[in-house]
Amino acid sequence: MRHAICAYLDLIQLSQQAQIMISRIHHGNIRGLPGQTDP
Repeated sequence: MRHAICAYLDLIQLSQQAQIMISRIHHGNIRGLPGQTDP
């Protein structure tokens, strides 16, 4: 059961990182546009 919980937590962490990546791409942060820096 512990393995399932760890896998679930890893999945949540990966999905959060994916959402951050998507939001950065949406705001143009990865392209390095001026005025689009992270706080």
